[in-house]
Amino acid sequence: MINEPPVSTKWLASGALAPMEGVTDFPMRLWMSLAGRPDELTTPFIRVTSTFDGTDHLARSIPEIHLQKASPYSLVPQIMLSDPEHLKAIAPKLIDEFGVLEINAGCPAPKCVSKGAGSRLLVDPTEFQRFLEKITAIVPRDLTRVKMRTGFDGDEGFWTLVEIIENLSLNRLTIHGRTAKQKYSGFARWDLIHEAKRKIMVPVVGSGDIVSVDAYRQRMTRSSNVPVLIGRGALRNPWIFQEMRCGMPMTVPLRTILESMEVLFLFYNLWQGQQEVLLDCVKQGLFRSCAGIDPDRWTTIKSILVLATKGKEHPEIGERNKKRSLAKIKLLWNYLRSSLPAPFFSPKVLRSTHFNEFISELLSISENHGSDTFRLSHQPKYDWVYTSDKKDPRTQTQE
Repeated sequence: MINEPPVSTKWLASGALAPMEGVTDFPMRLWMSLAGRPDELTTPFIRVTSTFDGTDHLARSIPEIHLQKASPYSLVPQIMLSDPEHLKAIAPKLIDEFGVLEINAGCPAPKCVSKGAGSRLLVDPTEFQRFLEKITAIVPRDLTRVKMRTGFDGDEGFWTLVEIIENLSLNRLTIHGRTAKQKYSGFARWDLIHEAKRKIMVPVVGSGDIVSVDAYRQRMTRSSNVPVLIGRGALRNPWIFQEMRCGMPMTVPLRTILESMEVLFLFYNLWQGQQEVLLDCVKQGLFRSCAGIDPDRWTTIKSILVLATKGKEHPEIGERNKKRSLAKIKLLWNYLRSSLPAPFFSPKVLRSTHFNEFISELLSISENHGSDTFRLSHQPKYDWVYTSDKKDPRTQTQE
C-alpha cells in the first residue's frame, strides 16, 4: 500500500471543487470525491426558467437528492436564473436536502448573458441588489450564497457589488477574480479577493489560478488565508485537494492513474445505462472512503462495479455507452496529461477509439519513459491550452 504524506497542521488548507458546466456531472463528482475528497462540491448551474420542470430536471442534474442523504460528500446546488419568482417551486426541496443554495452571478457564456442571467446580473448594481432582495424573500439570507465575477466589462463597480452582499448578510460570497469579459484568460485579481475578505463579515471564498500547492502559497498573504474553489486545477491534478491538506505534492503510481481512469469509465457506463445500480452502490456506502493515491483501493472499487454490472448490460446499448464514456475520459485526460512528464502530452492517447486502446497507449508511454510513479506538477508552458482564447503566447508576434 502506498502511504500518503503526513498531514501538516501548518497547512490543512480548505479546498472545494468548482462547478464546471459539462464536466462536473454526477459521475465526475463521485470520482473526484474518491480521488481527493474536496471539502465541498457544487453542481454546475441549474438553469431555472418559467418552463422549468423541477422534478425531472432536478433528478437529472442533482441525483444526490435521491440518495437519502447517503452521498459521501457535501454538495451545494447552484442556481442560475433571471427571474427570482421561478425559484419558488424548487427552493424548499433543495433547502431541505442541502441546507443552502448558491446563486450564479458569474457565468460569462453569451447565451446566459443574453437572457439576463449569470454575469449579466453584475452590469447594474441597483438591479443586482433588487434581484438578491427578491431571492432572499424566498430563501433565508443565512442560507443564500452568491458566486460572482469582479465585474462585467471591468472591476470598477466591484466594491459596490461586495457591499450589497455584505448589507444583505448572506451565507457566503465566492469571488472568481476575473471579469466576465476576461472569461478564463488573464490572471485572477487575488488582491481584490483578499481585501474583500478583510473588509466584510460575510465569509469569502476565492477562485482562479489555483493549480498547485505552490500557486496557493503564492496567492495567500500572512493576514488572509482564503478558502479556495478549484476548477481547472483539479482537472489537471485530481489529487490536488489531498496535496492542499498535506502542503506538498504527491507521488502517484501509474497503476493509480490507470485504475482510477477505469473506475471513472465504469461510473459513466453505469450512469448512461444502469443508473439505479450506481445509485444503489452509493446508498450502500461503498464509496464513503477516499481512495486517494492508493491503487489497491481503486482496484477494489473497480471490482465492486464490475460485479454489480455483470450480466445486466445490453450489448448494443453498452457499446454506445462506452463511446460516450470514453469521450468523458478524454475530456479529463486532456487536462491531467499537462501535469505529467512531457511524453504523456502526446496526442496519441486522445486519438484512441476505445478504452482498451486508451489504456494501452498510456502503458506504452510509461514503458518508454521508464517510470511507474509520477509526481504531478503544474507546468506553466501548457496554461495557454486551458484559457479562453487557447493561443500559445510563444507563437504570437508582438504588435
